[in-house]
Amino acid sequence: SPALDIQHKLTFKGEIQLQVKSSEIRKLSHISGENAVSSYRQITENYRKKEEICEKLDNKRKENTSIYDE
Repeated sequence: SPALDIQHKLTFKGEIQLQVKSSEIRKLSHISGENAVSSYRQITENYRKKEEICEKLDNKRKENTSIYDE
């Protein structure tokens, strides 16, 4: 069913995001103390920006497809 398909896509997207995040964090693991905190903040900030861009693209795609659906 379509609902299950959407759920699967959401889960898959979430898993990819987690993988990206954990690999970024691993890169930081050798940095100590204050540097690690600021680097982590930077990564989190970049990550959030990417999320926003993805959301905008998703919304654009939905708008575009709805034109053809009618």
